[in-house]
Amino acid sequence: MNLKDAALPAAVLRVLEERVKAARQQANVNVIESGDPEDRVTAVHNGRKLGSVSISKGRQSARVSDPERFARWIAEHYPAEVEHKPVVREAFLKAVLDASKKAGEGATPDGTLDVPGVEIYEGEPYVTVRLTHEAAEIVAEMVCTGAVSLDGGMPAVTGGVA
Repeated sequence: MNLKDAALPAAVLRVLEERVKAARQQANVNVIESGDPEDRVTAVHNGRKLGSVSISKGRQSARVSDPERFARWIAEHYPAEVEHKPVVREAFLKAVLDASKKAGEGATPDGTLDVPGVEIYEGEPYVTVRLTHEAAEIVAEMVCTGAVSLDGGMPAVTGGVA
């Protein structure tokens, strides 16, 4: 498959993904608003069972909501449980990483090179899909006419490059 043929499914699936994600979020809101925790029902279409849908109770969890305040309290009451280690300020870390990207190797803002612990790497290629304002309407028409299936399959449909 060439890029020209691969572009259309990428754009169509992006539209479907956005629509499905939004619809699923709304469906979940509707389920939660329609029942209570631990309720469970079977989803049925034309007499055929699709699966069960249940409302789970939220899990009880704990988290530190104010790390600085927590650390001070632990240091005061349990000093043996506190580690003191150097931390690089965020602004300087960003400056070092920016200088390193520019230099192509570990570097500091003042030009010092060969900074240990910094590596330059190239990320994996990725696809960017920028949809037109009418993309959702076009894809809806494609789904309605059978030009595209929900798995992104497109019988007898080819992409195009504008």
